Amino acid sequence: MAWPTAPDSAPRDGSSAAGPKPAVPVLLGLAGLIPFVAAAAGTVLLPDILAPVAYYAALVYGLAILSFLGGIHWGVALRTGGRLRFVWSVVPSLIGFFAVFAPRPVALMALAAGFVIAGAVDIIVFRREGPRWFAQLRLGLTVVATAALIFTGLSADVLRVDQFGSIVRPG
Repeated sequence: MAWPTAPDSAPRDGSSAAGPKPAVPVLLGLAGLIPFVAAAAGTVLLPDILAPVAYYAALVYGLAILSFLGGIHWGVALRTGGRLRFVWSVVPSLIGFFAVFAPRPVALMALAAGFVIAGAVDIIVFRREGPRWFAQLRLGLTVVATAALIFTGLSADVLRVDQFGSIVRPG
């Protein structure tokens, strides 16, 4: 059985290309920010012994979401073709893969850079290839996710969480 398809000119979400953002992707995108914001808050609100959990939650979740963002382009490439799009689709996953091996806080800064790069590509591509609301949504989601990753990385650095997740006490 084949997946149902819509004509190429019709957005699959029921909105028009120039119309308002559909509620479901917006709500899911906002829900996807919860772990980023929770991890950032956790690095300063949790007891010292649990703060490394927040750092590593941000690292793992950031890697997963960055990979997901590349997957969007893989899906489009499956439908439309294009070698460049297939190549780009794996770049966010590779950025995330190498980032997790970087020392703290560089790992989260590298993920944040990956989000900025992926966001810029998405905004450029989806402004041109529609739906337009997706580029707007990606901009807002990218700003919040990137800020949360940077905050989490800097907070973990202040807490002096070592690369193995242990609190290092001064002196």
